Amino acid sequence: MSSKLRKTEKPVKRRAVETLWQNLLQLWNEAPLSFIELVRKSRKRKHQIFSDQNTLHSLVALGFVDEDRRHCVHDSYRELIDACVEGKGLHMILHRPFADDDKPMAETVILRNQITATTHLVDAVMNLLQHLLEEHYVAFAELVRHIRDNKSAGKLFPGALEVLLRSGAAEIVEYTTPVAALAWRFGVILGSHPIMLLQQHQKIVIRDSVATILKIAATGHKGLDFNLQSPYQVEKLSE
Repeated sequence: MSSKLRKTEKPVKRRAVETLWQNLLQLWNEAPLSFIELVRKSRKRKHQIFSDQNTLHSLVALGFVDEDRRHCVHDSYRELIDACVEGKGLHMILHRPFADDDKPMAETVILRNQITATTHLVDAVMNLLQHLLEEHYVAFAELVRHIRDNKSAGKLFPGALEVLLRSGAAEIVEYTTPVAALAWRFGVILGSHPIMLLQQHQKIVIRDSVATILKIAATGHKGLDFNLQSPYQVEKLSE
């Protein structure tokens, strides 16, 4: 039995597409932040998937990406994602994949910063943050301070960084300073290799969806004052 694909109306095998879509739906339901990374990787091949173990495990275990360093998305999933995912970041919405049945799998709301977002994804971020607040308070406080003050990884309170990495809220990225990179390029051109200038540095990168929600939902500044408020524009939700 054949059907037409959503958006493109390309003829497809309905049962085959339904099977692939059920895998997407499982990821959407069970690991929504990994779902965001999959869509980004599908849309942009050079995108570096957020490197916490939970994200990569979800995507590899369900067969969405390969296990090598490039973590390529199979072209069948790329085509399916193009057809049934709308929006970016916290505003992604998964639709049913067929032209005659493209029901959206989530509702959208307005956040306190006036941005439209998908409830399912925002709730996933809030669940992660609520867990940190209740079970790892110091790590939560350090996360909020990092977002506000842009602290370096080395300045986080001991133990906090490990918790943030394990939870999937943050990752460590190695980089070379722009000056060192420029010196290396000129060194290669001139036939010398300024290896001493190529020292690798590390920085902590917060998952952008986590940073977005924290900026509008985190309260408090020190001690035991840190907390979370609803990120939703309550007035508009009640209309």
